[in-house]
Amino acid sequence: MFNRSHGRRVLAGMFTVGLCLLSGCHSPQEGRSTPAVNSETREQLDAQRKAMIEVWELVEQTHFDRTFNGHDWDQVKVEAIRESMDATSSEQILTITIGMIRKLGQSHFSIIPASYYELEEPSGSGSDEQVEGKSTEEITAKEDGEGSVGIDARIGPSGIMVVDVTRESSACQAGVRPGMIITSIDGQSMDTFVQDVQERTSSRGIGSLDLYELNSIVTRRLSGPVDSTVELALEDVDGNQQAVELSRQWVPSQMFKFGNLPEIPIQFEAGLLEPDELERIGMDPDTGQRIAMISFSGWFTPIIMPFNKAIDRYRDADGIIIDLRGNPGGIAGLATGIGGHFFEEPINLGTMQSPGGTLNMRVNPRIVSTENELVTPYGGPVAILVDSMSGSTSEMFAGGLQEAGRARVFGQTTAGAVLPAAMNRLSNGDVLLHAIADFKTPGGVRLEGVGTVPDHEIPLDPALYAREQDPTLRAAVDWIILEDTR
Repeated sequence: MFNRSHGRRVLAGMFTVGLCLLSGCHSPQEGRSTPAVNSETREQLDAQRKAMIEVWELVEQTHFDRTFNGHDWDQVKVEAIRESMDATSSEQILTITIGMIRKLGQSHFSIIPASYYELEEPSGSGSDEQVEGKSTEEITAKEDGEGSVGIDARIGPSGIMVVDVTRESSACQAGVRPGMIITSIDGQSMDTFVQDVQERTSSRGIGSLDLYELNSIVTRRLSGPVDSTVELALEDVDGNQQAVELSRQWVPSQMFKFGNLPEIPIQFEAGLLEPDELERIGMDPDTGQRIAMISFSGWFTPIIMPFNKAIDRYRDADGIIIDLRGNPGGIAGLATGIGGHFFEEPINLGTMQSPGGTLNMRVNPRIVSTENELVTPYGGPVAILVDSMSGSTSEMFAGGLQEAGRARVFGQTTAGAVLPAAMNRLSNGDVLLHAIADFKTPGGVRLEGVGTVPDHEIPLDPALYAREQDPTLRAAVDWIILEDTR
């Protein structure tokens, strides 16, 4: 019944800590040609240099860490300007700008080039739209956008491993299964990419933010325009090699426009786990329990009413599973409203600390249904599924419910990209996404750079995924069954 969402694959790169999607970060196999010297006018270079200064000023005015990660921020500006004077292209100045904000070593810093948007109106400067709330607009999805082959893959100890295959996708039809290792993409070996990852992180170990960035690179390599193709070489757990050419297919989504972000595909699924789904993960299809599962691609307003209705529909379920794997986050305030379905007393999910003050993420019980009837918040077992691509609001929600003892978390450690952010349009039309506050759980735990650590860690083991298809889901179902029999 459930397909891991294509919308997540598109969103995954949008909030990447390394600015990959929006700045051209690439793997060793993704080299770009050097821009032609003197291909741009002095006015164009000056415009890009002005935008760089605007980025420095916005960070200087709004950043919550007044030590700027131990850097002299004034000196950073001086060095950036000096370096930019030798630049011969706007791309080089953009790279310098990215290097400047990389020094902060934190998530939620991205530069979205103006070319990423198809804006008809002239871009202005200084329009400040915070992620926590501005007007929104829903737009119709079209079949000419980003396509999916139906694969979710994650970097693990054995390489780039397939962790999920969407039913009826081109990957599924070609026989791609969880547990397979992707050894090449379009003829380019992934061994070099994985070795580079190991070398880059050998001295300090790979962190949650590293994984988020690197998995985003893999995600983008698999994605592309609808009806385009990608060639993959794969190896199963028995060492058998398989080469496939997969077509990227359109996946129906509700397209959503929020603030200065590009159009976002939103998907939502909810239902009871059917016998065939339980059988797929190696379980007895006749468990006797009614277990509901809710999955969505991002924390944006289109998911609010469907989530509320799902809770009303499954209020008597023996357990509820909330699948946040691959969900990179969104509007932080939605976590408090959604969280109200699972608490009978007010609680705090965490605290945002900014130069302007402190904001508590207070959760109030949801005691009125979508039909305006008095109800009791859901009191049964709640399992939350996460992985290294669960970021931002997903981490706040999972970590908050976990610390409150209201939910068990299953999967892999989350991205550690947990900073409230704002968006500002720059004078050249680019948009800066930048962190404006820190976040801590009620217990004082800072999740940035660390992530939410699951109660039940599921290793990225090819044999385990080949055998159980979705071992994270299976572990959650096993726990709910055990809780129900106590």
